[in-house]
Amino acid sequence: MTVFVTAAVLGNAIVAMAIWPHYLSYFNFLAGGPAGGHRHLIDSNLDWGQDLFELRRWLERNPQSEPIGLAYYGTVEPRMAGIAYFFPPRDLNKLAGGETALPGEEQGVQPGVYAISVNFLQGLPFPGYMAAGRLARIPPYAFSYFRKLAPVDRAGYSIWIFRVGPDEAKTLNPLTHPPDQAGR
Repeated sequence: MTVFVTAAVLGNAIVAMAIWPHYLSYFNFLAGGPAGGHRHLIDSNLDWGQDLFELRRWLERNPQSEPIGLAYYGTVEPRMAGIAYFFPPRDLNKLAGGETALPGEEQGVQPGVYAISVNFLQGLPFPGYMAAGRLARIPPYAFSYFRKLAPVDRAGYSIWIFRVGPDEAKTLNPLTHPPDQAGR
């Protein structure tokens, strides 16, 4: 029994060290590993905004000609990390009664690169930074429409990166706008 317990503890330590510095996102292989943990737990179990600097490193390796769309689950304003970004449009169907669209949201999703925190993909509400550094209310499931797309990459394990082309934008916009605005 002692050999089994020692092997289990040692194996767990090796696996946890193997994903360093992303230890917050650690899930064992039965749960799908760190890439599959979002299926089981979200919020502080997975994402505290720790991958903002991973996103900056991703952008350094993958330079963009335009700012990226960023819905980041964290408390550090992304410009402080040197990230040029804009706030992606929230799903207008998810806004609370009386809440109006933010400037630019009526235009819908435009082609480009988007980085979305996995907590928002899974529907967790939280304030998010708009490009002007102000906070915006992000209601439940406001960015879950990105789940219709396959991510092209990840920054750490908590920020998924999507490339939206013209065809994907046409597919997403009817899903994100109330029926009276979907015809645009």
